[in-house]
Amino acid sequence: SGIPETDIVMDIAPGGDRFVTMARRRDPANARLWHDSFYVVAADGSDRRPLMEDVSAFEAKFAPDGRRVAIVVYRWKPEVPRRSVEDASLLVMDIDGRE
Repeated sequence: SGIPETDIVMDIAPGGDRFVTMARRRDPANARLWHDSFYVVAADGSDRRPLMEDVSAFEAKFAPDGRRVAIVVYRWKPEVPRRSVEDASLLVMDIDGRE
């Protein structure tokens, strides 16, 4: 097994035993919009568990204790060509996917 080629490793858990990864795909109806999905994956690539799927996001980081992940999520607005801090939310989730 292993981490899928389509996944980007966003962060490594403090103990080095897990990664948080992001899979990104472009919206077929709007080339400016991306859909991101986040996963927690064992360091050997096994046990890939979804955290959050089909969002527009920028960053994901493990908490210092390794039990939670913080993800910066954007609300996409078609009338605004660029993202700004005002469009972002910080979500903190347990590594099992609960907020």
